[in-house]
Amino acid sequence: MAGQVFAGDGGAFEVTDRWPQRKKVLARQETRLKDCRRQHHDNAGVIHQELAAKNGIIVSLRIFERAV
Repeated sequence: MAGQVFAGDGGAFEVTDRWPQRKKVLARQETRLKDCRRQHHDNAGVIHQELAAKNGIIVSLRIFERAV
């Protein structure tokens, strides 16, 4: 999709519809997360604590819940 061009006081600039993709902290842990989900019956709080204790990966519980 093409972006829209706006002309302001400082000149024209383009606003695109797509944002650059961000690297996800938990992307490399997907296989481990699947195993942990099965072991802990989808309890995100327990899996979150285990991931922080064993791997040193610290993310907020809310972000973790969305990923799991």
